[in-house]
Amino acid sequence: MDTESTRHTEMLPRDLSTEFWRYERAVVENDLGVMDELFAEGDEPMRADAAGLLVGHSTISQFRRVRGGVAQRSISAMQSRRLSSDAWVVSSVSDYAAGGMGVQTQVWIRSRAGWRILAAHITPRANDGTLAQRAGGGGEQAEPRDVRARREDPVGRPKGLAALRRNPAGVQLAMMLALTFSTGVIDAVGYLGLDRVFTANMTGNVVILGMALVGADGLPIIGPAVALLGFAVGAAFAGRLLRGLAAGWTIRSTVAFAAVGTTLALTSLATLVLPSPGEPLLAVITGVLAVAMGLQAGAARHLAVKDVTTVVVTSTLTGLAADSIFGGRSAGHPWARRLGAIALIGAGAALGALTLHVGLWFGIAVPAFITILVAIVGHVARPEPAGARGE
Repeated sequence: MDTESTRHTEMLPRDLSTEFWRYERAVVENDLGVMDELFAEGDEPMRADAAGLLVGHSTISQFRRVRGGVAQRSISAMQSRRLSSDAWVVSSVSDYAAGGMGVQTQVWIRSRAGWRILAAHITPRANDGTLAQRAGGGGEQAEPRDVRARREDPVGRPKGLAALRRNPAGVQLAMMLALTFSTGVIDAVGYLGLDRVFTANMTGNVVILGMALVGADGLPIIGPAVALLGFAVGAAFAGRLLRGLAAGWTIRSTVAFAAVGTTLALTSLATLVLPSPGEPLLAVITGVLAVAMGLQAGAARHLAVKDVTTVVVTSTLTGLAADSIFGGRSAGHPWARRLGAIALIGAGAALGALTLHVGLWFGIAVPAFITILVAIVGHVARPEPAGARGE
């Protein structure tokens, strides 16, 4: 690196310089944990490149999980400017091992947790070794199609499917909330239509089974036991199906949720054909539904949408209360999604109770429809791998 390029870099605070190079190593090594750590929390961070703008820590984090890493590179030049004692802007040029170069500019701010990136802009690698507006470059780089589209649309609003793919975290949150509502429906149907058994909320089954084993109030033993076993089988299958994959929606996520929806639909059809199933058949239905819900819970867990597991309310309620202004008063408290998850599972339970006025088949058909819809939306809106987009 030449002297002129490093002149301003040497003025960086020592701790900021350490974090800058730590982040750069994380980019090259695709260390998602460090990259997440060094981006500011909350809804303020921004990341822009030729394909558009990402806003919010969770959205940027989700993008990295589907990107799949970047090409090997090294910093060949760097400049920095002090904005204030707690804010610096750093621009650097990257030379890629496979040829070409790119540019990244970062705004670093000092927070209570240390130096964090508030905003970043990345110019993707130019394979011909030139930058779009490089001084003395002798000509212009061909304008990428996505950049041209944004020039022709100055507002730069993503449209249609592109809008969904530019906000994967928001889409996945909406889908997990929909599945939380669906869980409320299926648990109400199970408890009221399958002899007091939950097919999604295993905490309830453990409590019911514990009381039943000592003969309390004639509670069922077989139903909760079958549900617990079936749920564990479904969750284990989800873990095997998604093993080794980075968190986020993949083709296998689509397979998992489609399998859940299809299983629920076929079960609904079976109960319609057999409107008055006997106790053995009810146990089979309980087991099948529990396997499906275990598979759903495992697939939802792999998506890693914070505070929304689709099947657990106790931990969500704990976080809502503990982090509120009456508790720990945590900064960035995601109260809206927590409250939404709690309200939706209750609303789903209310709808599930109502569906039984039509029949058990209808109560199962409603979550089947919701789950299949989630599988379709999740598949078409999943972010495309973006390894060529630079850091």
